[in-house]
Amino acid sequence: DEFIPESPQLLDILIALDKYYFSELQRSVKYLKRGDKKIASRLISMEIDISNIMIILRSITRGYEIERFIIPNRSSYLTALDEYTPDNVIEFIENLSKTIYGSVLEDVVPIYKRTDSLLYFELALKRFLIEECKKIMKEHQFQLGFILGFLKLKEMEIGNLKAICVGIGESLPSEEIRDLLVF
Repeated sequence: DEFIPESPQLLDILIALDKYYFSELQRSVKYLKRGDKKIASRLISMEIDISNIMIILRSITRGYEIERFIIPNRSSYLTALDEYTPDNVIEFIENLSKTIYGSVLEDVVPIYKRTDSLLYFELALKRFLIEECKKIMKEHQFQLGFILGFLKLKEMEIGNLKAICVGIGESLPSEEIRDLLVF
């Protein structure tokens, strides 16, 4: 689904771009009005958390130094993210059990144990974000939250289209392609 470089140096560049992107997003939120600021901060924070979870999972499986890849998050829903270094994927997921992402990730552990693939964690987190965007759109119909939620859903839809194109290009069966779609 996502391009994951084997080289830590290339990963450094991609993470630097993400850090810049998210820091600029967080900085721009301060110019919003109170209600819009709260909604935008919530969505941005969840996106950063999800990116950080996937960074940590990839770092664990590849043996990379986790701390250098973490994206700073001003209002994270994760607690004690950088206070320890997990030894393995399952330990990290168990440590997240009391966060808003805990049950989503724990549901995928059996699939991970069977496939040894992080893809299903990423898909589950994206599906979680989609549900959060839908909630934001319902709760804030005439505010910035609706637009932000809509744009995030469109971004996910583009990801689905890319997955379909790659799946067809790789001659994957339709069932496998369907499994790669986030909604």
